[in-house]
Amino acid sequence: MKFVITDDFKFWCSTFTISGKVQEFQQNDKVELCWVDEKKNHLRVTGTVDISGGAEKKRELLRLHPGAKGLFKDEHDPNLVHVAVTPTWVRWKEHSFGEYHEVE
Repeated sequence: MKFVITDDFKFWCSTFTISGKVQEFQQNDKVELCWVDEKKNHLRVTGTVDISGGAEKKRELLRLHPGAKGLFKDEHDPNLVHVAVTPTWVRWKEHSFGEYHEVE
């Protein structure tokens, strides 16, 4: 999944209605996103997911994430699900056996 970060620090991405993720999100809105960069530094974002975004949010997502435009016709495409993650806990650490540092 490729995310964009909004001005209000939410992580948005798209997925398809037939994706197993959609059913999982409907059953449990708790998620953790994890990234590792080329230097093996870690970023972990714990939060809640919302897939109820309507046409306005979908249109903005397609504007912010041009790669998704090739997957969906437009913001009214019935296959498009707007995924928004609101962080509740953000941590990072450098590649080592050290501890994570909390981001406020």
